[in-house]
Amino acid sequence: MAKIIAVLVALAGPGVLGHVVAGRSGVMIGITVGAVVVLAICYAVVTRTSDAAQAAQDVGADAMVWVSAGWVIVAGWLVGDTMSTAGAIIGSLLSVLVVGVTGLAVAARLDGSLAAALRRRAGR
Repeated sequence: MAKIIAVLVALAGPGVLGHVVAGRSGVMIGITVGAVVVLAICYAVVTRTSDAAQAAQDVGADAMVWVSAGWVIVAGWLVGDTMSTAGAIIGSLLSVLVVGVTGLAVAARLDGSLAAALRRRAGR
């Protein structure tokens, strides 16, 4: 449930606000700002909480993955939508492909959980 809330806070809210303020370009700006803020919060949760807070670390790490993937997919749709409806569909499908390939590459390089890898990189 927390991951769903993180994705909604990062993408849906800022996207709607951006659309109301500035149309299609506002959506991209809104979701970008929202995603960056939520990613920063999640990263802080993962790297700054004690080792006893394993659940919080896992939720934060998973939310980072979902927000990043969601941002790429929405960005692909928006870029394609500037051309045509078919472009929006193609952009979305290509974005899903990029997310899938990137996810496989990252998963192959990580040994253990994402939260543990982030904590190692942060020097904790």
